[in-house]
Amino acid sequence: MSESSTLEDQLKKLRCHFTWNLQEKEGDNIAIEEKLIGQMESRATYNKHKVYNLMAYIKYVQGDYIEAMARLREAEELCRSNSNQSPAKYLVIYGNYAWLNYILKEHEMAQLYVEKVESIYQELQQSNDPNLFNCPEIYGEQGWTLLIYGGRYYEQAKECFEKALESAPEDPDWNTGYAMAIYRLESFQDGKYPELNPKDSVVKTLLGLKLQDLKEKDEGLKYIEEALEQTPVNPYVLRYVAKFYRLARMYDEALRVLKTALGFQPKSAFILSQIGLCYKYKFIDVKQSKHPNPNRQKEINEHIQKAIYYLELALEKNCTHCFPPTAPVLMGVTMQPQKMRSAFVAGATP
Repeated sequence: MSESSTLEDQLKKLRCHFTWNLQEKEGDNIAIEEKLIGQMESRATYNKHKVYNLMAYIKYVQGDYIEAMARLREAEELCRSNSNQSPAKYLVIYGNYAWLNYILKEHEMAQLYVEKVESIYQELQQSNDPNLFNCPEIYGEQGWTLLIYGGRYYEQAKECFEKALESAPEDPDWNTGYAMAIYRLESFQDGKYPELNPKDSVVKTLLGLKLQDLKEKDEGLKYIEEALEQTPVNPYVLRYVAKFYRLARMYDEALRVLKTALGFQPKSAFILSQIGLCYKYKFIDVKQSKHPNPNRQKEINEHIQKAIYYLELALEKNCTHCFPPTAPVLMGVTMQPQKMRSAFVAGATP
C-alpha cells in the first residue's frame, strides 16, 4: 500500500468479509446466525475466532454496529489467548475492524487498523500488497465463510481451501473444509482430488457417505467407525456419522451419536430436529412391522412423544433452515401437539 493511496483505496485492498462480495438472500442472515451460534457454543469448534469474526459481519449487515464491534473484540481476544496463533490469524479481524470503523466515520481508527494489517505483512516478510499475499489463514477463513453462505459459493469455497492447503497441507481445519466443499459439490470421486488428506476424520465420514450412495454400505461403515473413533467430539464428524446411520436405518446408533453432539451444542436446532426425525422413523418402523410385538402400541406412543418433544424444541430455536416452509419434513410441526400426534398416528411422512 503506497502512502499516496486514499483510505478508501486501502480498504478496498483488504481481504476480509467486507470485500468478499457476499450476497445475502432473504432469510440468509437468520439461518447463518443460527449456525454460528451453534459453533460458538460448541467446545469442539476449531479456530473459533473465525466464527466470531463472521458473526461480527452478520451483525453489521443487520445494522447492529455495537454488537458487531463486540464480536470483533471477542475474535481478537480468542486469538490473543492462544499464544501459538500466527499473526496472520489477525488479518481478517483487523480488516473487518478497519471497514467497520470507516463506516462509523472513525477514519483515524480505520487507518490504524489498515496499518496493523500492513505491519503483519511486514512481520511475515510478505508483500505489502494484500492481493499478492499468499496466506493460508485468509484463504481458509474465506473458504469457511463461503461454505456457510451456501451452495452458490461452494465452488469458490473449494478453490479457497485448495489455496490454503498449498501452504498448509496438514491443517485439519482446511482439510475438513475442503472435503466438505467437494462433498457438497457432489464431486467426491476417487483420484480426482489426490491432495485430500486420507487421515482426516471428516474426509473419512464423507467417503463413507459416498460409498453408501454407491450401495457399498459395509465398506462405508468401516470409514464411518474409524472416523468416530479418531475424533469422537468433532461436531462435523458426529453429524455426518449420524447421517450415515440414519440413512442405513440404524436409528438407535444415530440417536446415540446425535445426543453426544447435543452435549456439545445443547441449543442446536439442527441436532434437535434430527433427533426428532430419528424417533419419527422409529415410529414408522414399528407401525409398519409385520412381526408380532405385544409392546407395539407402547413403543409407538413413546416414539411419537419423543419425536414431538424434540421437533418442538427445534422450533423454539427458530430453526428456519431446518424446516423450510415447503419441506415435507414439516409434516405437522406448525400444528398443535394433539394434531401433530394425530398426523403421526395416521402415518403421515415428515
